[in-house]
Amino acid sequence: MLFSNVNHVALADPRFLPLYEMANDLEAVLYIHPTHPLGVEAMTEYWLMRWSDFFRYDASPLRTRLRRHPEKFPKITWL
Repeated sequence: MLFSNVNHVALADPRFLPLYEMANDLEAVLYIHPTHPLGVEAMTEYWLMRWSDFFRYDASPLRTRLRRHPEKFPKITWL
């Protein structure tokens, strides 16, 4: 299981490519769990988003940014 960002760095960041290469070699299953979204501070300051919406907001942009990874790493099962 991976959180959708690590220390405020999205999983789509190139620094995680070695992790994906190793996971691909191992034919791993990677489950991406939403966590506190990046850049959401402005929304919470003005209550533009309910707490329950954070996870949905966090997962969608991440999946969009990671959309090319299944092609690069075909042996990974992405959940």
